[in-house]
Amino acid sequence: MIKKSICLSLLVFFVGCDDGNKRDTHQTLSLCDTNISLQVANLTLDVHKNRLATTTKLLNDANITLNAIDRVNSALANTLDISTQMLNKVAEPFEMSNSSSNPFGLATTFNSNTAAFTILKPLTRKYILVSSQSRFFPDNQSIKTLFTTPATLTNAWNRAITEADKNKNLYVTILMLEDNATITNLTNGLLIKSSQLN
Repeated sequence: MIKKSICLSLLVFFVGCDDGNKRDTHQTLSLCDTNISLQVANLTLDVHKNRLATTTKLLNDANITLNAIDRVNSALANTLDISTQMLNKVAEPFEMSNSSSNPFGLATTFNSNTAAFTILKPLTRKYILVSSQSRFFPDNQSIKTLFTTPATLTNAWNRAITEADKNKNLYVTILMLEDNATITNLTNGLLIKSSQLN
């Protein structure tokens, strides 16, 4: 705008000082028109640059947002998968291994004084009675007691009942220590209702 004013001022000056030579005035007008055209072209270029920068930023922001949404969707899918596995685990009915190495059976009645498992044949290995208020038997919330005889099974049962919260359900399971020090589950979690603990 300032350059346009300068060009107009020069034009007035040249017209005022006209010595009758129309050619100089025409050249001055042509120079002013060229400057104005260059300014308009520069402004148009700046507008296009700004538009390109804005569009690029918007596309980058949209890409970042889409990546974040994709991460959230993946996390949600993993959470749903874990939840489904957990629900399936919770819904499993009680089962006892029917392998020949399993010497235990399920007692027909049991309470705080009588173990839920009976011994059907001589114990030949070491066993662990595990009890927990959680069906998943987390290490920090489980009581594990080693037993090898009917008497030590009774002791393990008494310990599990004594240390249990009587206002909550209890889950118990039996693990067998193999000769190579691996552990085999002989049962999944047997539910003992809180009413049976008192």
